[in-house]
Amino acid sequence: MAVKLISYFKVCGFILIPVSLAMMPTKITTIILSALLCFLACIVVVVSLHIFSKRTSESHTFRSLLQHYQAIMFLWIFGWRARKQLERESKDCSNVQEKLLMEILKTNKNTVYGKEYNFESIESSREFMVAHPLTTKCHYKEYVDRIAKGEDAVLTKERPQLLAVTSGTTGPGCMIPRIPSQGSLFFVGRAAIFNVMYTVYPKTFNLQRTLVFYSKRNEEITEGGIPKRCITGVPPSGAQLAIYPTPGPGFHILNNHVSTYVHLLFGLKDRNIGSIFANFAQYIYRGFLTLEENWERLVKDIEEGRIGPDIELDIETRSELNSFLKPDKKRAQELKKEFQTGFAGIVPRIWPNLNIILCVTTGSEELYAKKLREKYIGHVPMYSAMYSSTETLIGVNLWPKDEPAYLPALSAAFFEFLPIDECRKEQPKTRLPEDLELDSLYELVVTTRAGLYRYRMGDVVKVVRYHNKCPVFEFQYRSGQLFTDHVTEKMMYDALMTSVQSFDGKVQLEEYTCAESVLFDALPETGTEEPKGTFHVVFVELNGVLGEDETRLLQEKLDEALRNRNILHNERRVLGVDLSTRLYRVKQGTFDKLREYLMSVNPMTSPIQFKNTESDNFKRGGKTVAWKPASVTCACYTAAREDYIVTFLLVQ
Repeated sequence: MAVKLISYFKVCGFILIPVSLAMMPTKITTIILSALLCFLACIVVVVSLHIFSKRTSESHTFRSLLQHYQAIMFLWIFGWRARKQLERESKDCSNVQEKLLMEILKTNKNTVYGKEYNFESIESSREFMVAHPLTTKCHYKEYVDRIAKGEDAVLTKERPQLLAVTSGTTGPGCMIPRIPSQGSLFFVGRAAIFNVMYTVYPKTFNLQRTLVFYSKRNEEITEGGIPKRCITGVPPSGAQLAIYPTPGPGFHILNNHVSTYVHLLFGLKDRNIGSIFANFAQYIYRGFLTLEENWERLVKDIEEGRIGPDIELDIETRSELNSFLKPDKKRAQELKKEFQTGFAGIVPRIWPNLNIILCVTTGSEELYAKKLREKYIGHVPMYSAMYSSTETLIGVNLWPKDEPAYLPALSAAFFEFLPIDECRKEQPKTRLPEDLELDSLYELVVTTRAGLYRYRMGDVVKVVRYHNKCPVFEFQYRSGQLFTDHVTEKMMYDALMTSVQSFDGKVQLEEYTCAESVLFDALPETGTEEPKGTFHVVFVELNGVLGEDETRLLQEKLDEALRNRNILHNERRVLGVDLSTRLYRVKQGTFDKLREYLMSVNPMTSPIQFKNTESDNFKRGGKTVAWKPASVTCACYTAAREDYIVTFLLVQ
């Protein structure tokens, strides 16, 4: 199709040129018209030659090819400007941040919140840091409730276009306002990373489509008429669809398993897929698990040119999707041969021209990125391009071939950094970007355009270098994922991976989550007796076979690895303050069942990692129990507030 379209462009161009030359009489108007026609003909020829020089997806139509070309050219040009803006701002970090903060305060000085905190009287960032306290989500509940009921000018002068749900899988979620102007800031970040990608990986600057793993989330409308949903809930539309092999109806499927199947089906049909995208590495990993489990069905549907009746779709959606399919026995046989060979390194075998995979690979996603590299994707590079959250755009990764590190998006938010040693204090002192120490850990604090002021993100980052006058940091872990005051999620993950790997490939870690032993005091009877005292509880799902003795050995190795990684924890073990770590192995599929259950409790949430800055507390048996899990799998665990979650895992 693409070759035919390019030929069409060439023919048009070569026809227009002689026609325009033939129309060149002496009259000035016709001379101008001929010149314009000649110029247009030259453009058509140049564009057609440019398209001809690029690899294109086989599934492109005339319209989608032009739309895709327009998109990449726009991103290339605008991305160059966006990247230059980031570089320019990094050379004047302090002034850019000061100007942004004053702009935010001035814009919102007449809001309910601005009047309460006297924004009008604040003249510098230093004054602001003294006058306004550090805040968390709880601080904004009353204000957001007023916004949800329709009140204007509460936190911001600009009316929120969305209340984004950030957590609350077992109850009402926390809502964060999003205003229209934030969209342009996110786009600047996205454009910059495309420019970086096109520069570092030139083969990505082409007309190959992108396989995306996306599932639409439910949306509600508040009393005040504002949409309320997960931030990832907006499907692409219009010209954006030209970038993806999945047709529009495929982006409106609410069932996560069905939507994944549909994305895989249309992605597999296109041999020239150029990139794969998902918000998080775990989405892609789970997508390939679905592929491994359903490849025979997918091959059959490709061969027959329709979606099988066993896939749960409404009649209208099925009909619309089937209209984009036609039998393709050749591609089906090609795929079948590769799948029968095995799934080790399957991705570059079924998409030989795949250039890159875009997803978050840091923090708790590191486990999934590792598993993707080891099993499915082979040599295909992964690019953790953007560091963002529901609250704001945080940073952009300008160095895709290095370990993921981010340059702060200085125009998106005013950044403060809280030294990790001070984060347990109620109102500790923060530092500005120019005052940070290399190799030190800080919790991020942001003031955003959307009405969050000195807001503790809960993300802990490590400053690894300075780019011009701006710090560059790596994401480390969530401050809410401290199992105790001294053991972090990163320590637990590293210790667990080291312990599992010591079995020389006999087992692989599939999923895990952790909690504190205080939960056992509040559990209903499970038949499990535990010693009284403080210890870490780790639930693991392994791929492979371990006997009882080997499972106990894994527990001992984990306990030893934790002690080796933290001197304070080891001292507490020696003194008997902390007891040895307890490890429970659950059946394969247990975490999927838990995830599905928690998603069914609140279908508005998204199966990503939610961010808690504080431990959740709940009442059981007349006493308060703290739940401090550090899941690497999904929001379900970090947002859980009920002890039946632990009971569920124990009885599996």
